[in-house]
Amino acid sequence: MKYMEYAAPAAFAVLSFFCIVFLKFNALFSLILGAGVAFGVQYVIGGGLSKQGGAKAPEGAKASEKPAQAQAQVKEAPKEGEKPQFKEGEEPEHFHDNDELAAKAGVHRDKARALRDDAHNPDNKDRKGQLLDEADAEDAIASKMIFEELQKKQPEGTIDLHLQFVKEAVAITEEQAEILKGKGFTEMIIITGKGNHSEGGVCKIAPAIENWAKEHGYTQEPGEGKITVRF
Repeated sequence: MKYMEYAAPAAFAVLSFFCIVFLKFNALFSLILGAGVAFGVQYVIGGGLSKQGGAKAPEGAKASEKPAQAQAQVKEAPKEGEKPQFKEGEEPEHFHDNDELAAKAGVHRDKARALRDDAHNPDNKDRKGQLLDEADAEDAIASKMIFEELQKKQPEGTIDLHLQFVKEAVAITEEQAEILKGKGFTEMIIITGKGNHSEGGVCKIAPAIENWAKEHGYTQEPGEGKITVRF
């Protein structure tokens, strides 16, 4: 059925051709018929192309829509290395981009553990004290490195105790409290973490800081992974 619309022009073109032949190329009549032939051929070819183009247009439109949709999906996807957005209080305990820092500090932590193992070796009983002191020195280097790096991300009056041992955390809190009180601060925010990466999922630093605050008679306000201590 779709070829019926081309039947009349095609027939006209064929008829014109035979008329030209049988009339032995009469000039005027040939010119008229030649124009008709040209029109018929142009109509057939041009009409067919336009029809095909029109039929394919919706597919082209859909194809153009797909890249746009893909681009929208790319824009919505998080960039590589970008932090996911957490609600307040839901950020994991160690989500601080601290892997590199922990690795650097881990070199000293490993040395400290090795020294303590040597200290408890019966063959090294004469050097036990020395080895333990050296182990403490390595841990002190790691603790200082971690604290100074994490404090770059915190405002004055807030301390971050992530990656610290409990004993180190209490010592840092004591030292920083004295420094802040000397500057006229009346409170200190202590980031303890929530224990997500602690053994058993229980934070060990927070209870130690709470006990420290009670011993000094400071009021405290617990929060999500932090404690506010008022002097």
